[in-house]
Amino acid sequence: MGKPFEKELQKINDTFNWASKVAFPINENEIYNFKKEPALFVGSGGSLSACYFGVWLHQKLGFISKALTPLELLQSKTLIAKSHIIFLSASGRNADILKSCEIAKQFNAKTITSIIMSKNSMLAKSTSTYEISNTFEFNIPTGKDGFLATNSLVAYFTILSRLYGINLNRTAFNHFPNDLEKFIVNLPNEFTLYILYSGPSTPVAYDIESKFSEAALGNVLLADYRNFGHGRHHWFDKKNNTAIIALVTPEIKDLADKTLSILPQKIPIFKLGTTDSSPVAIIDLLIQSFQLVNLAGKKVGIDPGRPGVPSYGSQLYHLSYAGNLLPPKSKVQEEIWMQRKSGFTDTTLFSQDEKSIISKSLNQFKVSLSKAKFGGILFDYDGTLCNLRERFTLPSTEIKKLLNDLLKNGYFIGIVTGRGKSVRTALQKTILSKFHNQVIIGYYNGSQIAFLSENIIPDPMRDASENLKNFSSELLSDSLIKNFIKKNQLVIELKFNMIEVQICKSVLFPLKNYIRDYINLSQNKYPLKFTESGHSIDILETKTSKLDIVPQCQILANRLKVPNSFICIGDMGRWPGNDFELLNSNFSLSVDSCPAGLNTGWNLASPGVRGVSATKEYLGKIKKYKGYFKIKI
Repeated sequence: MGKPFEKELQKINDTFNWASKVAFPINENEIYNFKKEPALFVGSGGSLSACYFGVWLHQKLGFISKALTPLELLQSKTLIAKSHIIFLSASGRNADILKSCEIAKQFNAKTITSIIMSKNSMLAKSTSTYEISNTFEFNIPTGKDGFLATNSLVAYFTILSRLYGINLNRTAFNHFPNDLEKFIVNLPNEFTLYILYSGPSTPVAYDIESKFSEAALGNVLLADYRNFGHGRHHWFDKKNNTAIIALVTPEIKDLADKTLSILPQKIPIFKLGTTDSSPVAIIDLLIQSFQLVNLAGKKVGIDPGRPGVPSYGSQLYHLSYAGNLLPPKSKVQEEIWMQRKSGFTDTTLFSQDEKSIISKSLNQFKVSLSKAKFGGILFDYDGTLCNLRERFTLPSTEIKKLLNDLLKNGYFIGIVTGRGKSVRTALQKTILSKFHNQVIIGYYNGSQIAFLSENIIPDPMRDASENLKNFSSELLSDSLIKNFIKKNQLVIELKFNMIEVQICKSVLFPLKNYIRDYINLSQNKYPLKFTESGHSIDILETKTSKLDIVPQCQILANRLKVPNSFICIGDMGRWPGNDFELLNSNFSLSVDSCPAGLNTGWNLASPGVRGVSATKEYLGKIKKYKGYFKIKI
């Protein structure tokens, strides 16, 4: 099994050039959100080295990140709901990565991104069922690696660099460290390597340890330069067969030189270094380390690309273990419901009284929900009836069928959105024309209300209020905001009773916070408020509310002779989300974030289900009766 390691090294430059140019299967803008918040990189074996590289890139932006094995992710469940999860897997089919993907979905990861070096993998199929997921699948020209990750690892380092906006101004790596072969040949037969590293060289250090262990080339110990000074150096007093490989990048060079100069001269030391600390330089350092692995293999008589695997290796690789580490599904479900409502991902931190109050409120909500008789549903649109990729097309076929089935049974539907005519156009194609008078739309966050059949509404030409006109002029005259508009990174539009602000996802400057502050500081001058959706900030008159649609829905309910009670479904329930008021109604369900109150707005979707998928799940639990319906969860 495997491939000759030296032959794999001959393809490294071709792999780098391919990965530098290969087209991404999705728009990079769709994944920029994970660059602005905590992220967990998950991988096994060689892919874990790429995870450490991803962590370094992420932390350069100033955000917390961590590299985890699948088992570590399983045991870090409380981190998942607060993090973006990035899975790296060359094949996308090993049992560990597939199980960890299920865990990430179950515990409500913010987003899931998978980067896979083969197409049509099981991991890609698994992530595709998650509402907020992005999958990058590539057919790497070199095919599957040998026993150790080589070309796939260079591809990962390169592609991750591109995703983080790095300019890869290099075409080839031909750096073979001088005297490395002589250094390896002169090592004792039973040698140990102590790898000293820091900062950007961390992923390379972990990859050396991985390759030496997996191919049984020799013992490897790791320490950063300062932790080495805290007792780790004592190893050299007792073990005479140990050498040091010092990974040196420019910002650590002085510390490395001072550290190594103190050590006894009898200790063999070899420096692998770079002239700068750019991602491309770290790729160069990685490839230098491959030469170290290759030469160590020759010394011990093992080809690192095909070292041979014992029979029990396959059993260990396919070992099933997750069932013993997870609580029963019923307990997980209730815990996750309470986590979603409270915003805390570890309910063990609650006092007994707190947990009792939350649990009791949950049960009371479920009971009252199951007993209520409804005549209709009020929906948010974006994130509830259509996902990000459907925003400029139509809701899915499944949503179309579920909505038309509700209307066929004589119930009413209200839809409240921050958008205008585009929603009417999409819904007129989604809902059968004979039902258009059973559907009421609240456009521009409820500012204009009309039946779906009315084509003259919304009217974007209606004059905006003086408050909004004046505030819009002030906002557009701000020098910082003008700069972002000029660079096409910010769009501000004055609509009827609403200013819509859209920020390009690639902007790392905290522009959203700047605009929030601007609005709050203007409260005494202009009676305005703001709400947020997944794609924009909407600035409204304080009197504008999505609940302005309610009286019209109640009139419609009386005409249809169904109860004028309704259930509200939306995705942005936590303030300042644009469904905050909607999901504080008596009966309301969230498909994503929840308001803090315990009597309304619970997210009772199954673990791992969110967004439009959660809406479909709720609608699938409706029990239809003559003149009303119930929902049983």
